[in-house]
Order: sequence, then C-alpha cells, then structure tokens
Amino acid sequence: MPRCVVPNCGENGVHRIPKDEKMCKLWLKAIRRENLIVTNSTRLCGKHFLESDYPKVSIYTGVEHQHKYLKKGTVPSIFPWATKPHSDKGKARQKQLKARKNKLTKLLDGISTAATTQSYADTVPYDEDDGVYLIVAQREVESESSRNKQSCGTQTCSNRLMTTQLLLSDNKTVQFYTGLESPAKFSLVLSTLLPMANNLKYRWGKEIVLSVEDQFLMLLMKLRRNKTHFELSLLFGVSKKDVSNIIVTWINFVSDIWSLLDVWPCQKIVSFYMQTSFKNNYPSSQVSELNASDMQKIESQRAHIERLIGLSKIYLILKNELNRFYVPLASKICSICLMLCNFKEGIVN
Repeated sequence: MPRCVVPNCGENGVHRIPKDEKMCKLWLKAIRRENLIVTNSTRLCGKHFLESDYPKVSIYTGVEHQHKYLKKGTVPSIFPWATKPHSDKGKARQKQLKARKNKLTKLLDGISTAATTQSYADTVPYDEDDGVYLIVAQREVESESSRNKQSCGTQTCSNRLMTTQLLLSDNKTVQFYTGLESPAKFSLVLSTLLPMANNLKYRWGKEIVLSVEDQFLMLLMKLRRNKTHFELSLLFGVSKKDVSNIIVTWINFVSDIWSLLDVWPCQKIVSFYMQTSFKNNYPSSQVSELNASDMQKIESQRAHIERLIGLSKIYLILKNELNRFYVPLASKICSICLMLCNFKEGIVN
C-alpha cells in the first residue's frame, strides 16, 4: 500500500493525484511539493480533505454511495501549515469587526433608496472608520446579491438535465430511462453487481469521478434510449471520452458477471415454474430430441417466447443500427438486454 506523499504524513495513500495537468499542479502546490514526479503510486490519504469534499448521495439516482468519491475539482486543503492559531489580540479584533459588521448591516437594511441614504447620513453621525466600513459592507452585500442571482441561474439550468428528482419522480419516468419498473428495481439489479463494481479496471485506465450508481445508470440509459455520447456527457457532467470508457467497461463487466449465472435450473425449480400445459403433456421435461408431433404441441407455447423477444425491443440500442464502435460488443449487449428483461415481473402468466 503506497504511503501519503504529504510531508510528515505516514498514512496509507488512497486518492491518486489527478492526471489533468492543471489539477495536478494545484494538488502539488497545495502539498508544497511542486517538483514531485507523479507516478501511479503517488497518492494522498483522506485526512487532507474536508468532509464536504465527499458527496454522500448520488445527484442523479439519489442512492447513497457505497465508496467515498472526491467531488470533481476538489483540492486537498487540510495540512499542519494551513491552520494558524489566532492570538488573543487577533481574536478580540475579529470579534470587534464582527460586531461592527452586524451593526452596519442593520443600518443597511433600513436604507431603501439613495435619497433615504443621504437623509440618514445627514441625521446620524458616525466616525470615519464606520463610514469606510459602511462603504465596504455595502459593496459586499451587492456582490453577494450578484453571486446569488448567478447561482440561482446556474441551478435552474442544471435542473433541466438529469437529476435525482427527475429520475425518481415516478415509476413511468424510471421505466422510460432505464427499462426497469421502479427505483427499487434499479437498486435490486445493481445489487447483483456489488461489491465487484466497486473495484472496476476501466478499459482505458482513466480515473472516473462518477459513482457506481451513476455509471450503471449511464449504461442503462445507453441501452434503453440509445443516447449519444455527447448527450450523456451533458447529462452527467463528464467528457465524451469518459462516457466511452464507462460504457465499454460496464458492458464487459456486466456481461462477465451475469454469464456466471447457472441458466439451467434444477428439476424442482423447473417443476415449480412449469406451465400447466407442459405439466400435463411433459411432466418430466428435459433437453432431448423431439419428434414432429411433439414440436407441434410445444409450438402452442411459442407466444410466450415471442413475448420475451418483444420485451427486449424496448432497448433501442437493439432496434437501431449499431455504432461500429460497439460492433465487437454486440453479443454482450444483446445478452445484457435479455437478462434485464428477466428482472421484469409477470412476463409469463
């Protein structure tokens, strides 16, 4: 296990230094090792990050993260040299400034227009320091108001993309984007891939900032709606290269995991789920050669098989021309879509 590269810290390293050149420089500057040669084993421990640097719940699925992931653009900030204790004089000065700011904020609340401000200035005396601080405080209030307006505009824009509220608003929305009946079914299907999904080796080895839940959601949206990489990159706030990396990795991973399932159940399970027509005509059914008359009797049940095939057509990636990028994965894509159909309830009466 590599050690944390922060000076005088011997904890186990967990977080890799980002490969992005700008972020890498910010990290190295923060840890005061700007000349450090970064390798795959160059890591930092979690003690140098704030608790707020780790998102608790996925903003897309509303599901709690299984692992800790750093937010995009996070820079380490907790170091022995980053905190300086205030002296008694400094604390007293901070307290005095805070009290003065509260006093002047109340004064600003009572001022609504420039005329009122002028009138108030003529009648209420204040010393020179208060006057200077009043101007500074007023500018701070105006600046904060401007930032709040900009923040509101940004949030409104982001809410128009894929959000937790949109995905979990009702079962129809979940089925539209994923092909599953409900958020509970989404969690159930994902649980069949855990905990293996927490330790994926990505196709192009790049670090992914999205959680496991978000990556699985991206895969289902690609299969169900056949969305382009550009659209998915906008919805999840990542690059198109990251989208390709995630989808290819997850197609291989999900196919490999689900292919380990035993598709030939034991005789007890077969008997329990066998339909009435089969129980009456073939009580001891097994894989064997059948003659023409047997085939005609079994053909009456073909409607159920056709229904299963029809269910798979809800995955638009199977109905449209497959991108040449996914042609080598065609068999795996088909098997995943068919397996997802098996999670539906009431397929055969």
